[in-house]
Amino acid sequence: MTNKNKLAAWKSITEAINDLGDGGIRTVEECRKKWKDLLSRAKKDASVLKNPPTGGGPAPKTSPYSDIIIAIFGEDSPNFTGLSGIDSSELSTSTCEEVDADVSAVTISDSEDRREEGSPSPSA
Repeated sequence: MTNKNKLAAWKSITEAINDLGDGGIRTVEECRKKWKDLLSRAKKDASVLKNPPTGGGPAPKTSPYSDIIIAIFGEDSPNFTGLSGIDSSELSTSTCEEVDADVSAVTISDSEDRREEGSPSPSA
């Protein structure tokens, strides 16, 4: 999947979220960050569930969203266990930086489009 396709998918997701009408207008960048945060929390919760702390005490609490995400992907998904045979320290961050730059550019462009739609036309 190309970065352009990913960006189009995120725009579609963002539009669907904004169509719910439950508050302010969210940007692609905000939706991506929310998903990243939810997935990160689900990874932590999955780790705690697989390796509960010792020493007694109450069972660790997990987020209901984490439970849903883990159920969708499956607890043995590479999202939670990592890919076997790959050393993450060897991975490049340049791809992530390129995607972030693409999303930032679209977010700025979308904001400019919204301002133009709300402003009066020169011929009016």
